[in-house]
Amino acid sequence: MEAESYSKSACAHCGGHIAYPASRAGTTVACPHCGQETLLPADPAAPARRRLWPVFAGLVVLLCAGAWALIQHRSAHSESAPPAPANTPMPPPAKPPRPDPWHGLFASEVTLEKQPGSRLVYAVGTVSNESDRQRFGVKVELDLFDPNEVKVGSATDYTQVIEPGKQWKFKALVTDPSAVRAQLTAVREQ
Repeated sequence: MEAESYSKSACAHCGGHIAYPASRAGTTVACPHCGQETLLPADPAAPARRRLWPVFAGLVVLLCAGAWALIQHRSAHSESAPPAPANTPMPPPAKPPRPDPWHGLFASEVTLEKQPGSRLVYAVGTVSNESDRQRFGVKVELDLFDPNEVKVGSATDYTQVIEPGKQWKFKALVTDPSAVRAQLTAVREQ
């Protein structure tokens, strides 16, 4: 003779555990805990699923409400400023920072100047000390070019010191008479 299998279920009213022979599945019995009539399910996990459904649905509702609240909060704090009135002038675009290859020393454009009453030619320009300290032993180095943009030589000038916020007007002697243009290649501090 085969042993009868048993199933377990929970009372639909009080949740108390009920063990019953599998052959009684689908029938109604009085709960041994509360005395209320309860249906013994054919699938013992079904009452548990029925009790979990409201919990699951509640969690889904809470998650949706939380996501909606987060979206509302972010959109309220990320709104851009209102556009400026039409008659308000727009500020100019920010200028990119000026390149600083010589760490606070800045040079102007270089020109060639002929000395009046002489055959001497100088490459002239200025070096500004925009740093907050003295600069010692400052030397400018220039390349010289002919009308065909071929390098024909170089020129240099030197000063002992440039004070903070001051300029030095350099004057480098051009020794090649074919030079028509000078280009600053370096500003060095000795």
